[in-house]
This record gives sequence, structure tokens and C-alpha cells, in this order.
Amino acid sequence: EAAELRRPSDAAILAFRDALDAAAWVRKRWPHVAIAGDSAGANLAAVAAFIRPRDFACQLLVYPMLDATCSLPSHREFAAGYGPGSEDMRRGWREYVPSRQDPTRPTISPLFAASLANLPPAWVLTAEYDCLRDEGEAYAQRLAAAGTPTVLRRYNGAIHGFAQMEGISSLARRAVSEAAAWLRASLL
Repeated sequence: EAAELRRPSDAAILAFRDALDAAAWVRKRWPHVAIAGDSAGANLAAVAAFIRPRDFACQLLVYPMLDATCSLPSHREFAAGYGPGSEDMRRGWREYVPSRQDPTRPTISPLFAASLANLPPAWVLTAEYDCLRDEGEAYAQRLAAAGTPTVLRRYNGAIHGFAQMEGISSLARRAVSEAAAWLRASLL
């Protein structure tokens, strides 16, 4: 038995509903859970935590995509060159968000939520050379300012996607180990 997700050919705008449905499926079996994701998956995790904050013990966001306007300085600084650039992210947002939708709606871009109070504790990972760096850091700062226990870790010298390179990167191994230790402490 497994959570049923939509086929990739279905409308991407429904992805966060799928994330919520999957989380509900997991919570029926294990009531004390975290929600986590990287990049676009971190967007889904952040939106799920925003919509149903009581459903999650904590949220782990790895180089999160949180601003569909792509307007912060790191998008200009890393428009191209180090892994996926700003134009790649803009393309992803265009595919995800129909043109009639407001890109600053919190269920699309959680960074723009009027309030981030009463959300689950968060661990936010950013990479120094990533166009998503500033939005992840801004979100972590807003969470902390709203009273949400928040850990922000910027990994200097890292690019978007580096945490998936554990086999070849000691920095990736350290990041994953630190995230796992935080999750363990948050869930036990």
C-alpha cells in the first residue's frame, strides 16, 4: 500500500494537494512526522506546513524554491553558471504556475505569506552558489522572526543539488548528517 500521486502529465499546480494527500496518508500510520523536500519539493513541503501546520512535527527545507517572482539578488548573481540558474527556475515556475495565478500567493510562494507564525520548527539548508540562496535565507529569517524555532545552514562553496552528492562530497555528507541529526532530535 502506498500514497497515490498524480501522473507527471497531470497539472503541476495540483502538486501541493498531492503532497498534502501523501502527508495525510503517512500521518494515518505515524502521527508524529516531519515534512521535507529539496528545491521544488521543498516548496511543496513549505506549502504543506503552511496550510496544515499542526500536521507536522517539523519541516526540513533543502535549497527551497519559495519565490515565484525570482526577484532576490541571488537570482541575478547566479543567473547562469553553477548548476540550474535563474532562468531554469523561472521556466519551472512558468510550468507550475498558470499565468492567471498570482505568483505571490502564499500557496505558491510561501515567502510572501503575511504571517509565518505558528509553523512547525524548520531546518533550512542553502548553498552559497545557488540562485535560490536568498529566498531560502529570507524565509528562514522570517520564520525565526515569527517565533518559529529555525535553523539556517548556508553551505559555503556549495551549488544547488550538492546534498545529493554524498558519494563524492564530504560537504554533502556533512550536510546530510547535520540534517539527519536535527530531524532525529526534532522527532524523538
